[in-house]
Amino acid sequence: MIKSAAFRLCCTLLLLLSFSLKAEDSRIVVSVDGVDDATADTLLMGLTIERHKDSERLSQRYVEKLHQGSFDELRTMLTVYGYYSPTIQGELTQKENGWQASYQIKTGEAVIIDLVDVQIQGEAQTDTEFQSLLKSFPLVAGQQLNHQEYENAKKSVLRLAASRGYFDGELTRSEVQVYPDKKSATVYLYYDSGIRYHFDSVQYPDTVVGDRLLTKLQPIKAGDAYSDSKVLSFRNNLSNSGYFDVVSVRTMREERADGKVPLQITLVEKPKHLYTAGLGYGTDTGARLALGWENRYINDRGHRLQTDA
Repeated sequence: MIKSAAFRLCCTLLLLLSFSLKAEDSRIVVSVDGVDDATADTLLMGLTIERHKDSERLSQRYVEKLHQGSFDELRTMLTVYGYYSPTIQGELTQKENGWQASYQIKTGEAVIIDLVDVQIQGEAQTDTEFQSLLKSFPLVAGQQLNHQEYENAKKSVLRLAASRGYFDGELTRSEVQVYPDKKSATVYLYYDSGIRYHFDSVQYPDTVVGDRLLTKLQPIKAGDAYSDSKVLSFRNNLSNSGYFDVVSVRTMREERADGKVPLQITLVEKPKHLYTAGLGYGTDTGARLALGWENRYINDRGHRLQTDA
């Protein structure tokens, strides 16, 4: 019985060891060369063979399939950087503990932007912030095409529009035309902002702080042109007033109408009474206990009463 148990244990250990070796054998080491390190890292992360390199279900057939698919994946990813005619060489080598997949890239000549056509229509056309954006637009003729930079430039237009109250705006043309044979590209970006919304009258929730004091804290008034920066300033003023534990100022875009957009204001007051205690020391008095009490809400005008002992 002892011999039988030992034999079974030995078989179990050998089986586990074989599984371990099989898992180790399924590992793939992938490398990309011929481009700068940052680009190589990005390309590497986009390869399916890299994402599956530690899978325990890899077979030789599947590894070879992943390797062949890597060429198309690399060509597609390189177009993001403006390289539409790269030369890619690759090698898949099986080693004792797995596979080595290597890819050598020659990017070839990059596509260059020969025209950037950006047009702003609607009320934003005369907005000084949009005029500044156009003067420093990140895409210019003569620049190497980079589709990610194009997407970022497009988002910069949309972000600025949203922050300035153009809530009905839309891109009417957003297109990159690429001519690989000519190594050139044309960028078109047309934006119609529509109207710019203005602040509606501000309505406060019921609190022990009166509307008169709250109104002094607001940097906006009904009819002002909408601006995210004014909403942020408003929120900071309420938060820094010392009266509230929770402050929320939310733009209710879904309720905009007739060129006006309301704000939803949520305020949670701090406790009425604040008690403090601390230790102090004086050369004449030595150590002493310092006590404090503050009534934050004597009236709705924000007056406070504070005593120390």
